[in-house]
Amino acid sequence: MCAAVEERALPADVDLSAFRIVREALTNVVRRDFSAGPPPEGGFRVTVRLPLPEPAGVPVEAR
Repeated sequence: MCAAVEERALPADVDLSAFRIVREALTNVVRRDFSAGPPPEGGFRVTVRLPLPEPAGVPVEAR
């Protein structure tokens, strides 16, 4: 059971910041071919493709 949440107006600067954060997150989801839904075999699948930079040729241990 969820506790009741009091709704109240946000200050304009906080409201704008929240809007911009959510917009950026959704834009990134679209750019990364995000998908979610139930696969045929059951359960729930979330798939995201993230671009990775080319390796710099330096082993991870040396970084």
